[in-house]
Amino acid sequence: MLNEKVSLRDQEINRLQVVSTGSKGFAAIRENFDQRNAEEKIISQERQIDFINRQNQELLSEINEIKELVGIAESKDPTDRDRFHLKTLVRKLKQRNETLVEENMQMGSVIDAIKSGRYNESASAKMLMSEA
Repeated sequence: MLNEKVSLRDQEINRLQVVSTGSKGFAAIRENFDQRNAEEKIISQERQIDFINRQNQELLSEINEIKELVGIAESKDPTDRDRFHLKTLVRKLKQRNETLVEENMQMGSVIDAIKSGRYNESASAKMLMSEA
């Protein structure tokens, strides 16, 4: 932990020395900053996509389980209330799954835009940045 802080401090000192001597232009400094910033955002977006994919898989398994329950319920002539409850659960899970799939696709397009250097042009990226 201490070694890491010392290393970060040394890196910052070196960066400031380069800036103060003027050997590196503002554009290069800005580009370096933008690149590091974009890399951090990519990592964050990839984590979010992994989470969404896991949630999507869980929802799909829940939907399959509920479909089985619905089949069982329909075959054993359950009460209308039970049948309505199961159908409501299936409908809610499908909607939740569709939302997660859509968010996953949006995250993918933002990551592609970041990787290609078009991050600031992406409408999704602007939307995500305004939410932060």
